[in-house]
Amino acid sequence: MQSVRVSDELPPVRLIGEACVPTNRTTDDELTDLRAAELITHRNFTELVEVFDGPTTRGCLVVSTADDPQRLPLGPTEFAKFRLYRRLHNYLASVYSLNEQVRFLVNSALGDPEAVDSPLGRGSFVPNDATTYTRKLAFVRGLRIDFQHGDFRSVELELVPDPDPNLAGETEDVYRVVFDKQTFRSGFVDDPDKYLKHYPDRRFRHVVSYLDSFHEEVHQFAAGTREWLAGDDDPFQ
Repeated sequence: MQSVRVSDELPPVRLIGEACVPTNRTTDDELTDLRAAELITHRNFTELVEVFDGPTTRGCLVVSTADDPQRLPLGPTEFAKFRLYRRLHNYLASVYSLNEQVRFLVNSALGDPEAVDSPLGRGSFVPNDATTYTRKLAFVRGLRIDFQHGDFRSVELELVPDPDPNLAGETEDVYRVVFDKQTFRSGFVDDPDKYLKHYPDRRFRHVVSYLDSFHEEVHQFAAGTREWLAGDDDPFQ
C-alpha cells in the first residue's frame, strides 16, 4: 500500500480541499506518464526560448532581412512568426495535456475519474487563485484558447526602433513579442477577463517573460501532485 503524506501545501489539496485523501492506488506506470507529460512541457519550453536572442526577459526576436531560400515563400517577418507561433502552440498544448493528466490521476485516486461530480473538474484550474501555479495558469489557458480559435491574433511582433547594435546587425531587425489585450478581449475567447484577473496588464505585455515566470511553477506543481498520489513510493523523488 502506498504511504501517502497529505500536506495541505500539496497542489491537489490546495485545489480540492484537505478532506480529499487518495484511496485508490496510482501505479508506477501512471506516475511515469505524469513525469513524461511534465518533461514534454520542459522540452517544448526549451524549444520556444531557443527562438530568442538573449534572455527571455527581453523577449526579443532578431530577424535577418537578407535573402534566405530556406524560408521561401515567406518573408522574414512572416517566417519569424511561423517559428514563434508553432513553438508557442506546442508549449501551450503540452501544458494543457499535463493538467488533463493531473486531473485524471487525481480523480482516479479519489474514485471515478469520469464522474460528472469529480472533485477536480475541467473548470477547477481556471479561474482559481488557490496556488501560484493556477493563478499564472489562467493567462496561459486564455492564450491557448485564443491560439486555437483566434489564429494567434492577440500575440504580435512589435518592431524595435534603433535596436542595440550589439543585438542586431545591419541586415537584421529586432522585434518584441507582445500581447494585445484589446484584440484578446474582442476575439474568440468567452469571458476573456477571467484569464486576466490575477495580475496587472503590464505582467501580460511581454508574453515570453510571463511564460518564463509561469514555467518555474511547472515542476513544483507536477512533483507536488506525484507526492500527493504516491507519497514515499514516488519513483521520481
